[in-house]
Amino acid sequence: MPNKTVAIIGGGIAGISAALELSHYDLDIHLIEKDYFLGGQAINYNCKANGQCLQCYACLVEQKLKELNQANNVHIHLASRISKFNKDANYELELVKDPLFDSEKEQEILKAAYKDDNNDGIVLRGASKNNIPFFALNLDKIKEQDQGFSSPALSKLYEQLDLNRSKTKQSLEVQGIILATGFQPFDPRRIQTYHYPVLDNVVSAFDMEKMRKAKGDYLRPSDNNLPQKISFIQCVGSRSETQGNLWCSRVCCPYALKMAEAIKTENPDIDITFFYMDVQNAGRNPTISPESYTSRFRFMRMMPVDILPGSDSSVIIRYMSSDQDKIESEDFDLAILSIGIEPNPENEQISDMFNLDLDKYGFLEDRSSVANTYADNNGIFSAGTATGPKNIAESIEHAGQAVKDLLTFLSDQENKEYGYQRQFIFNQNTSDRRGLDRNLHS
Repeated sequence: MPNKTVAIIGGGIAGISAALELSHYDLDIHLIEKDYFLGGQAINYNCKANGQCLQCYACLVEQKLKELNQANNVHIHLASRISKFNKDANYELELVKDPLFDSEKEQEILKAAYKDDNNDGIVLRGASKNNIPFFALNLDKIKEQDQGFSSPALSKLYEQLDLNRSKTKQSLEVQGIILATGFQPFDPRRIQTYHYPVLDNVVSAFDMEKMRKAKGDYLRPSDNNLPQKISFIQCVGSRSETQGNLWCSRVCCPYALKMAEAIKTENPDIDITFFYMDVQNAGRNPTISPESYTSRFRFMRMMPVDILPGSDSSVIIRYMSSDQDKIESEDFDLAILSIGIEPNPENEQISDMFNLDLDKYGFLEDRSSVANTYADNNGIFSAGTATGPKNIAESIEHAGQAVKDLLTFLSDQENKEYGYQRQFIFNQNTSDRRGLDRNLHS
């Protein structure tokens, strides 16, 4: 008889973790990701170790993605979106899938085109060596170009690849769903006085992660040189009534401190200043706090008024003096904006499709047994930052709770159907959850 089938919607760290844990059971698992690559936001982060682990958990994302690639019962659907959702005896999902150019020959063609300086986002590369496939082709971008490529390498795509492929559809029937649809990073362009990205050397912390991945260091975008004087600006897009974001994103402070520590460890002569309201240590490492860094970094408890262009591509940060009676100015080589976490802009659509609530900020309501909100959630669970700000470790833990709840639901459904009891043992001290009977047959 066929195994139970479950769907995980969202291929970030929460979705990957849920799929990996469920892969230990006799289930068919479908991991559905709208992007061309798995990993979500977290796959772009770099290790922050400075001789000792600072518990940034970036390594766990790589490790879990690598392990997932070896899971035989996980079916990965990239560049796929849910177009229809029907509730009958089971849940029926209809997927609309963009074409993937994933053969060995096609990947070689895309690799050559990616190296072109005029790539312009047409050919995409995964952030991790564990992304399979490693290159993707954005056909929508090609349509925008209207075949007007100035680059010979990109023009060859018309000759070497079939660019007339259509989207395809696939239907899935599943007995349970985990929604791990993630978050959206705050767009710092909304704070116009910071002049991002008009000023080359006003960047987000996420930009710096991509810089490190590409260049091997945290460099100034304007000249690819090492900055000597850096400012971090905290709470960009969080705890802001002006932006309509009254929540604390929780991860930004410990994350920025770890990045600053990594920069300072590799380049001790760099001066680093933090502009902040309050520094929240939401991680598990008590040494990541302003008090532990006062000898290494300068902390200024105020938010900048604006950022202006300086000489030689430097930036001028203007801020109120400590006695609040005048505006002072200071030059920096680089200003790094610690952007916050916002709800996925598709949450309202997800809420309507799957008949679940949003919280007052627009995140998905937590449907785990820990939240004690739903006595009967009908086999649909939410996980990770889809339900609110979390760091990587917390997202993994929350995904584990969603897995536990899903397995309990499937077991209860089978008990009702066949009238016998199945006992599961969940080891709360590890991420390994094994049942006395892993065969969940329908």
